[in-house]
Amino acid sequence: VLLSVLHGPFVAALGLVGAYMVPVLVTTGSQSAWRLFLFLTVVNAGGLAVARRFSWRWLRNAVLAVAIFWAFLWIGLHPGGADVVTLTAYLLVLLVLVFLPALWTVSASDDGASDSAVDRRFAMAGAIGVTVMDCLLVVRAEHSLASLIGFGLLAIVLLAIAWRNHDFELLTVLGSVASVLVLAAWKWQDITLMVTAAPGGPKVISTDPVTIRSLCLTALAFGGLFGAAGYAGL
Repeated sequence: VLLSVLHGPFVAALGLVGAYMVPVLVTTGSQSAWRLFLFLTVVNAGGLAVARRFSWRWLRNAVLAVAIFWAFLWIGLHPGGADVVTLTAYLLVLLVLVFLPALWTVSASDDGASDSAVDRRFAMAGAIGVTVMDCLLVVRAEHSLASLIGFGLLAIVLLAIAWRNHDFELLTVLGSVASVLVLAAWKWQDITLMVTAAPGGPKVISTDPVTIRSLCLTALAFGGLFGAAGYAGL
């Protein structure tokens, strides 16, 4: 980061490639999620800070793309949603880093207004990418309690940003659509009514009450969250 400040964009690009390749080239033999994503968070923060300082949009876009790709790679390679808490924290911090420039007060000049519009577009792209990754994590973790709590925290952050700045009201739509998709991806095979019949006996219809209760409570929680947010925004 310091060298890129002194020597320009070529060093910044070289440093970015090298930093994101370190986890691939250097291995300790153990897959530690918190070490990996702590390192990536530091790299993300440094890259976004330099991009913001010099208005290097290409660097900012590259940092966001690679940061989301690492999350996607981890989710894809680890069945069962391994390290849900670590990955959720990484995604939440990434979301905050992406939105900081857009929420920062800019001057009323034309250049400031232009930069602000670009920051908002970048922030919305980051929000979509982070939300999609969190949805995949919930599904991959088979709607575990930890993954649902993490998704709820993400929804709260999205709503808080929309409440803080009305330019981001579409975040409420993004959060609500993501919630519906998460519920739609529930393990419906556990809810489907099972019909069994003994020879010559009556048919018996049964299902898993625990799964249905969990689904209903989750739906009520998300519905209450967005309902309260809508009421607060009136």
